[in-house]
Amino acid sequence: MTISTYQIRVEPQSYLLCSNAETTSTLDSQFVFDQNGFPYFPGKTFKGLLKESMIEVLEMEGKAEDEIVESICDFFGVEGDHFNHGKLEISNLHLEGYEDQHSYFRSANRLTKYQVQQYFLSRVQQTAIDSDTEIAKDTSLRTYGVLNHEKVEAFVTLLELELNEFQKALLERALANLRRAGTRRNRGFGQIKCTLRTVSTKSENQTEGNIRQSTNNVWPADGHALSVKIILREPTVLGTQNADTNTVFSQDYVSGSQVLGMLAWAYPDKSSDDFKALFLKNALSFGPCYPEGAEPLPASFHQEKYAATAIYHNILAGTSENTVTKGVGGFVGKSGKVKVEKHFNFHSSRTERSAGRSVKDQATGGIFYYESLAKGTVFVGEITGDTACLEKLYAYFGGAKQYRLGKSKSSQYGNVEVEITPITKPVNVDTIEGEYYLVAQSPLVLYNDAGYPSPTKDALQKALGSKVIIEVATARVVPIEQYNSKWLAKAGKVMAFEEGSTFKVKVSAPLPKEMTIGEWTHKGFGKVRFLTSKDIDDYKEVLGERKEADTEVSNPEEEPAFLKQIIEQNKQEEQKQAIQTEAYNDAQKLNQRLGHKRLSNSLISRMQAVLTLNDSDITAFFDESTQAGRKPLKDKPAGKALIDAHLYDDLKNTAINKRAYWTAFFDYLRKANNQ
Repeated sequence: MTISTYQIRVEPQSYLLCSNAETTSTLDSQFVFDQNGFPYFPGKTFKGLLKESMIEVLEMEGKAEDEIVESICDFFGVEGDHFNHGKLEISNLHLEGYEDQHSYFRSANRLTKYQVQQYFLSRVQQTAIDSDTEIAKDTSLRTYGVLNHEKVEAFVTLLELELNEFQKALLERALANLRRAGTRRNRGFGQIKCTLRTVSTKSENQTEGNIRQSTNNVWPADGHALSVKIILREPTVLGTQNADTNTVFSQDYVSGSQVLGMLAWAYPDKSSDDFKALFLKNALSFGPCYPEGAEPLPASFHQEKYAATAIYHNILAGTSENTVTKGVGGFVGKSGKVKVEKHFNFHSSRTERSAGRSVKDQATGGIFYYESLAKGTVFVGEITGDTACLEKLYAYFGGAKQYRLGKSKSSQYGNVEVEITPITKPVNVDTIEGEYYLVAQSPLVLYNDAGYPSPTKDALQKALGSKVIIEVATARVVPIEQYNSKWLAKAGKVMAFEEGSTFKVKVSAPLPKEMTIGEWTHKGFGKVRFLTSKDIDDYKEVLGERKEADTEVSNPEEEPAFLKQIIEQNKQEEQKQAIQTEAYNDAQKLNQRLGHKRLSNSLISRMQAVLTLNDSDITAFFDESTQAGRKPLKDKPAGKALIDAHLYDDLKNTAINKRAYWTAFFDYLRKANNQ
């Protein structure tokens, strides 16, 4: 079996408006941009358009209904069926050359996000015309920030597919048939050209990320755990519970159950004894992966609410009676508090797709939002447990491989790179005794005597045993909901202590400084640490000014052409702004000096018109000779007014070379007069 790498190429042929429903103070709708300000073609949008185009091609070819359904299911899968995603897993389409240097663009500080966006955007205004009065309807003016097709050569993405000749030909015809995309495509927007190109072909055992046991992944003699590093190659949606039915919010970390599910799903032989040992017998504990390898801040770590500067307290150690505090929360790493970058994206759905667009009075379908974790975010965690199982897991999954994670992972979201490596550092065998703070490093699922989830002090005391006495606590309770992909259903809601929950305890006998308690520990739940008062106070220094972690970013040998053009346009814009500022300041000083004897609007308009002429006509305008009885400008009232204002000589000598300056100068004078 051979798998080929294909490049899908989308070339805009006219203004393009693929919007995510974001608006600004001056735009009703604008094209989508990533966190660096660069445009991209949304993968979900493209996949939906391609599906409609393929249905149209098959209908034009006279295929039977069952043949159409079979081909569509083969490429696009069955909605809601987790075991049939289809062949096509389409990520966002980016500018050619951008994807290879994403980390470089993310770290480059020469341009702001707004400056990058303005290079690609053009403003277009449209109104609706009343058929009776034939004039614009009230409140119908719309301003769009559309993608300027002259600034973009193409959007591209890569696919690894196993296609026979018929399937490849069908995909090529469907792409060729796809000629319009985005909003207002029946108003001149959205013309595109789509093509398919074969990049490379390789056998199945050469495919990068193919999951199979490898003799290259040798387990070290002193290995005792596995490090899991997850890099988001595309925005990723890790859904969490919320009351808003139209919005899916993302949690701030990758839970242990999500790591377990991702690896179990990728395992090739799910009926083997190895699969049962690794994923079903609870021999391994798949820990949560937190951003940048950070840890949850203790819930007892608070900040004074009304202080001018940050003043922190451990409220379980006591505070003054009049001190008002609020919880800090979140995650903390070696360089300070870690902020998880997120973005919202707007999507729409419809079951009736024959029209190729949403139609009026459509009975089904709807709109929804996804909150996604930003592309490039890094999460780090660990897998612990039986050494023999760790060795087997490393043999299959060791190294860096590509996976799909989270919701909507077959289009636009969820493309991640996971690097699994052995941990050989010494195991922490420190024991503690005395007064400590027990901090949950992951949610704590506890059962009461009746076998029901019960996040209470009594349930925790029972799980800890008689060696630990709970004195006081600062804890939060959250719902934990699992999903069973086999049953295609949620596995029920369980209440648990949230990560970061803190309990002041007294330990009467030696215990390990780190341990697991409670239920579902194989999914990463129940991890706790014992901290001293000094450990918690140390967070005060760590939470000082946020320091960016030192990361080496390799600069490309040659910057892409579009980046050079953006930088050049930005320089020109800065020069233009500097000229305008100078002109405005000089014009303001002139008005202050002239007082009520300002230049008239008629003279200002005349000079504005002169500045639009070519160089020879401007020279002739200021010509002081008396050809054919013509009176020179300086002898006319207009010229005398310019002389009195001390502008005539400067205009005559610099009107051509400083055209932009004088245009801005007279624009300001005209606006000042109108005010």
